[in-house]
Amino acid sequence: MLNFFRKYQRGFFIVVTVVTVISFSFFGTSSTLNTNYANDQVVFKAIDGSSIKRSEIEQMANFINTDVDGIQQQGIWSSNFLNDGVLKKDILKTGIAEVLASEFNPLITSELTDKLEKERKYKPYSHPEASFISVENSWSYFAPKIRDYFYRLKEIQSPLENDAFATRVNLFLESQNISPLMLQRVLQFQEQNYSWVNPDQNIPYTDMSLFGYHNFEDWFGVKFTRLASAFIINAAKVAEQKGYKVSQNEALADLMQQATNSFNQNINNPYLGVANASDYFNEQLRRLGMTQTQAVKLWQQVLLFRRLFQDIGNSVVLDPISLNGLHEYASLMVEGELYALPPSLQLANFSALQNFETYLKATAKNYDPSKSLMLPTEFHSIDYLSKNYPELVRKRYLVEISKIAKPQFNARVGIKEMWNWEVSDENWKKLQENFPVLSAKAASSREERFKVLDELDEMTRRRVDLFAKNQIVDQHPEWIEKALIEAQPKETIVALYAKGNNSYFDGLKNSDELMKLLDNAPLNIYAKELESYTPDQKNYYRIKVLDRDKDWQVATFIDADKEGILTSMVDNELQKLYKKSPNKWQKEDKTAKTFQEAKNEIADEYFSGVISSIKDSYAKINPSEVLPPTFLGDYAASLRLYPYMHQAMEEIKSNPQIESLYVTQDNEQNKNTLLQPQSLADQWKLTKTNANYSREDINPKKANLENALALDDGQWTSVYHPVNGDLYFFNVKKKSMQENSKNKEIAWNEAQQTLVQESQRNYTKHFLQNIKEKNAIVLDYLNHNSDDNNSKESD
Repeated sequence: MLNFFRKYQRGFFIVVTVVTVISFSFFGTSSTLNTNYANDQVVFKAIDGSSIKRSEIEQMANFINTDVDGIQQQGIWSSNFLNDGVLKKDILKTGIAEVLASEFNPLITSELTDKLEKERKYKPYSHPEASFISVENSWSYFAPKIRDYFYRLKEIQSPLENDAFATRVNLFLESQNISPLMLQRVLQFQEQNYSWVNPDQNIPYTDMSLFGYHNFEDWFGVKFTRLASAFIINAAKVAEQKGYKVSQNEALADLMQQATNSFNQNINNPYLGVANASDYFNEQLRRLGMTQTQAVKLWQQVLLFRRLFQDIGNSVVLDPISLNGLHEYASLMVEGELYALPPSLQLANFSALQNFETYLKATAKNYDPSKSLMLPTEFHSIDYLSKNYPELVRKRYLVEISKIAKPQFNARVGIKEMWNWEVSDENWKKLQENFPVLSAKAASSREERFKVLDELDEMTRRRVDLFAKNQIVDQHPEWIEKALIEAQPKETIVALYAKGNNSYFDGLKNSDELMKLLDNAPLNIYAKELESYTPDQKNYYRIKVLDRDKDWQVATFIDADKEGILTSMVDNELQKLYKKSPNKWQKEDKTAKTFQEAKNEIADEYFSGVISSIKDSYAKINPSEVLPPTFLGDYAASLRLYPYMHQAMEEIKSNPQIESLYVTQDNEQNKNTLLQPQSLADQWKLTKTNANYSREDINPKKANLENALALDDGQWTSVYHPVNGDLYFFNVKKKSMQENSKNKEIAWNEAQQTLVQESQRNYTKHFLQNIKEKNAIVLDYLNHNSDDNNSKESD
């Protein structure tokens, strides 16, 4: 059979080549050549009376649905780099999108309602073992406004609410500041910082895009994308009526320039697959299903739309006298004292709230959140906690430590040395004991043993070779000892717990032996037993004890949380509730959910009392405020410490002498806390900093201080409670004009830009009224797509 193929392989090659070329010539270009849409009827007449076909709307929508920035978000070939961002720059950022949504609300409401329902159920990624390694925490560092808009969107019940569409726009724009790829890298970096956390192998394959959205249609819907497309086409018609002109050559040159820029930026991308910018341009057209002529005509319309609206905006003139008043308004500065929760107490999500309540339940005396949400000052004794919650009892050691992992020495073992070790008489018996497959054949000589090893499958051979290398390393303890001495030691605090988590030492299962060695070791000298300590014969440590706790201590909330102890304790409590009635948690088909599937529902029930207390407490302090109808766990988490913060502010206001009860003092911040027992009550104390703020400051974390600028000296703001749990309040000490204020030219540009966008929005409102009167945007065909598809199937 093979001889037959070899004999006629040339003929087969020619036939296959011809068929392949013909197939690609026809089918590969058919989508580009055949640009006619089924039922390509005229869908409406534009504002100038010209007929607009369905294909024109669909091509425009397809072209502007993604833009060049999407390459950074989703990767090469995922987005249309020929579009430099017309929707983002000219429709969303200017506020025109909100005017469009308001004027054509009935058209888009149904689709956005479905999206809101999906978005309310969405939960960003969090690590299965360590919930603090999460997308939400990454947002807090790299794009803090995302979280605010994210939770505001989840609270919205209807797209008809006043700020519903604006919130969606703002969330979309903020989400562009951190790409899914960057989120993956940040999460993996966080994993590496915690040795006890097992890496989640799913991170590289998990879609980190917010809501799983990848383009404009995903965010705003098919109908709104077509609405924006029809708006651009109509605006281009008006521009032509007003005498604006964009030639085909000009539009083509602009597209080619964008292709060249993108090609140069991605020239080293291994997935590029083209040789030059011209091929890059043509490949994008092929993927869009467009000819060059169609793309040029479409881009002419975009450029006409842009020039019309740019000139409308540029026609606004700013009065210098008004600018001076604006500049003085912006330069007002307030000096004062900022009281804030420490980062360890900023409960950013429901998981953090669960951990916090579990910690209080275990450690605090007489804790009952249904009676009071104040933070405890009295705690259970060490004896009580050792018996009931030993995972929270620990000893801490200040050490100077070096670490070496044995596998890194395997590279020192050469192949010849490894083979000689494997086939020697003594070592062959060891291999047979650990790998019985080697006993299947008699092998008394070195040559016979080499043959047996060569016949092993690849996986087994690797295991045998690794075993041999490890054995050889064990025969050279001086390698490890020398490496430990030469390694750069670092000074750190390690904690060993009475039960469970001892995450610092890899391979340590029982800490009792190590604890005895550390307790008995002389200070500031390397004890012999700790010069090359190993808990598992794989990881080796050289340890010098500098200081240590004399007695057992209770872990603070921040330490227990970071170590993952509280996450495990929460899971244990939820599993107890699940085991009582596993059939209570059911899927849609009435079958029982697994614990992991039901975990969120169980947590909602288990912590429902706490959430109810948080809601009632907040409502009592703010009786006139209308609370959201659905009090989500994440929102409740951000308000958990609100009563405590409110009480602290009121008591400090009335009696400044007691401030030390609520605020960490400078001497407390600077002292070496290891040398003294830690006071658990002190972990609740606030931070206090001197701060200056003005309207010109760009400070998203403390962005709510606008009210402070309206207060008099000595007055206090209310307690601010952003959704990331970073609660704070501010005491005004002095108000003044900022001397080193922002350059007036910058202020002028910002004011001018604000007026430009306002002018464009006002023009859009009048323009849309004219469009409605002439019925110049009609998208009824979108409502019949499903009917058309059904009729095709029946045919």
